[in-house]
Amino acid sequence: MTVRPTKIPGIPKPPASAGPELRRYLESLSEAIEIRLGRKGDPRDRAVTLRELIESGLARELRATPFDPNNLSAGNLGFVSDDVVDVTSTPPQPTGFAAAGAYSVINLTWDFPLYTGPNHSHTEIYSYPSDNLASAIAQGVIGVITGRAYVDPVGSNITRYYWIRHVNEHGTFGPWNSGSGTVATTAPDVTHLLGVLSSSITSSELASSLSTPIGQIPGMQVTLNGNSNLISGLTGNVNTLTQNQANFATTAQLGGYVTTTTLTSNYYTLNQVDQAITAEINNFNSNTLSANYTTTADLQTNYYTKTDANNAFASTSDILNAQVANPDGSSNQVSLSQAATVQASTNGDLKGQYTVKIDTNGAVAGFGLASTSTAAGNITSEFIVNADRFAIMRGGSDTTAAVVPFAVVPASTVDGVAIPAGVYMDTAFIRNAAITAAQIGSVNADKISAGTINAGRIGTNSIDASKLNIDGSSITSTVVNGVPTLQLGSVNVNQLTGNSISANIMSGTTVYANRLTGDVNKLLPFRSTTAVSFKGNNASGGGTVQIIAVQLPATTHLTVGHKPFGSITGWYDSTANKTYSFKLYMQLGSGTYQLVGETRFKANTNLYAQFAVSGSLATATTSTVNMKLEVTRTGSSGIYDSDTSATIDRVHEVSGFILGAR
Repeated sequence: MTVRPTKIPGIPKPPASAGPELRRYLESLSEAIEIRLGRKGDPRDRAVTLRELIESGLARELRATPFDPNNLSAGNLGFVSDDVVDVTSTPPQPTGFAAAGAYSVINLTWDFPLYTGPNHSHTEIYSYPSDNLASAIAQGVIGVITGRAYVDPVGSNITRYYWIRHVNEHGTFGPWNSGSGTVATTAPDVTHLLGVLSSSITSSELASSLSTPIGQIPGMQVTLNGNSNLISGLTGNVNTLTQNQANFATTAQLGGYVTTTTLTSNYYTLNQVDQAITAEINNFNSNTLSANYTTTADLQTNYYTKTDANNAFASTSDILNAQVANPDGSSNQVSLSQAATVQASTNGDLKGQYTVKIDTNGAVAGFGLASTSTAAGNITSEFIVNADRFAIMRGGSDTTAAVVPFAVVPASTVDGVAIPAGVYMDTAFIRNAAITAAQIGSVNADKISAGTINAGRIGTNSIDASKLNIDGSSITSTVVNGVPTLQLGSVNVNQLTGNSISANIMSGTTVYANRLTGDVNKLLPFRSTTAVSFKGNNASGGGTVQIIAVQLPATTHLTVGHKPFGSITGWYDSTANKTYSFKLYMQLGSGTYQLVGETRFKANTNLYAQFAVSGSLATATTSTVNMKLEVTRTGSSGIYDSDTSATIDRVHEVSGFILGAR
């Protein structure tokens, strides 16, 4: 089958050498053909071709098996059922259309349309930044695609809506896949966003504070007996304070901020705290503490019970708070809380927790460390950060710019750049990962395993696959005689070249070849020099004698077969006034023999005579064909005359061939 109609040549005039009767016959035949071709007479009387029926939608092309109108069978009708392809003058609505955004391109895929009447030509694609089909048409066609995939290189962080429709060979447009556009968005440019984020994070006040050396921070943190207190504007040399100087600080050293009386009235010395803890654990009723600090009753009521004594517990908590009252009565407040707790139980349970939180009008940010160990040996450690924006910043000083290799950020706009919420990493090394959907600019991998790969183009040196399915046509591999062999359902090519083509069926309008071998044309030559004796047809021991028998094997052209043809020549002794008949027979399989050729000769004298006989069957066959040659000698009156002579004649040599031809 060909895409273009077969060109019908013109009909020449009868040759000048033709006689009057033959000329009239040829002229009548020419006129009849031209009427059926529509070249003469009323066009309504011309013949309709199968191609015209198929293209009109009244017939359907059977693509799996080449159609042969001269050899109709149940599997070769030239038509298919309604559930194979659609016959329509208008292309059908596209199905299976999908748009998927990658890193900088959008991949479009759809089901390949199977319809005829007329056949499919191409698919048109339209797009627009918003869901507006009318504007998309005004914008113009993006692609005219003959396949079922398209890659639109729109760039990073771009959203597009798409529509497609099919067009047949007559230029008729089918309906759109949908009135609503199919939307897809490409991934943002992570390199650019990381640069914007890095600049934003490293320039923040917190980042600057974390990058500033400790010696340059105004104010100083002073720890007195485990209690942390911030003393702003502290004067004097605090580093010279010792635990033995006026219970940790003298009035002169603290200046006008803290007095010795305040320390002794409101705080414990290190020795006093040790004494209180030791006395309370040993004996709850012991009153070893000074009355100026606490009493036994205070400890029993506010600090310890006998059950609590089984546990060792230590904690500290600091809170800084600043607020300002507004004229309307409301207030803005920010608080910082630092808490540390450790607990050891006699049953082996250990707990420790450290948290830092900042609360600004209900918006909380902070981090915490926790570790828990049980007597059973189960240990759980945690580090949790609660923040809208979290980043790891590396480096940074007066002379070096800081970088951000990792950041977790909310959706925001920085310097006019829209940044989607997510986790951003500059460089990552991942051993195992499970990703539901990925948008990747490029992939350099040793191996990619996937259930489905949709791509507008695959460029590679090698594709290793068990099966390729292209628009419903499959390419599979099998092993024939130990050799991997490619199997194709149907191939339609402009040119096919190769060292070897092996096929069960090869058909075409014209086949050009320097040599055809194999079962395309099966030729079996033969020759025999064994003498075969025979007598008269009615002589004692005489009658018809078989000279030779040969067999043409069954063809491998199982759907078409071939037509057998045979030809035999030879020489023999002849007797004067005898008639000789040589008959050629063919048999299909185990059927009856059919006479396909005969030659007769009457000898007027004794001589060596020659014979030649040939013949063929009118129909093609796929079975074996048996061919035999017989000779009969009759009297001088012809093949029906009786010959009772016992004189012996001999066929001395026969040669010939049997041919199976397409």
